[in-house]
Amino acid sequence: KTYLDENFMFVKEYLAEHLPAAVFSVPEATYLAWVNLKGCLPDVADLPGFFANNAGVLLEGGNDLFVGNAEGYVRLNLAMPRSIIKTGLERMTEAIEKHNKQSKYIIKRPCSFSRMGKVFLVYPVYLIFYSSTCSMESNAQVRSRRILQ
Repeated sequence: KTYLDENFMFVKEYLAEHLPAAVFSVPEATYLAWVNLKGCLPDVADLPGFFANNAGVLLEGGNDLFVGNAEGYVRLNLAMPRSIIKTGLERMTEAIEKHNKQSKYIIKRPCSFSRMGKVFLVYPVYLIFYSSTCSMESNAQVRSRRILQ
């Protein structure tokens, strides 16, 4: 039990350092870690397929295999040597970083600004990521660039 608890702490610390957009809480009574990676790969629908093809890591997850609210989640088995867990997490991190540097994805977020004492909320504004740079464009700019389908 102590070794398993240490594996959970290792995963929590690794994710906080290398994949801060991942959401993970140490569970109370299981050897399975449920990790929400939607923030890391918002444009990837099939996370198990992505990691199998791009990282050589076999995972379970998503709505098809589990309950209807598991979109963006993967399930990690932590009942194994920490060195294997570390290797898997490193491969996953490399695949995520490579994908995000090569692809462009759009995230909708509300935006507000104030003018003459009044606050205005503009929604949606699209944050468009290219490699490690970010630019903000209005709906009209996005449509004129034919990014929306």
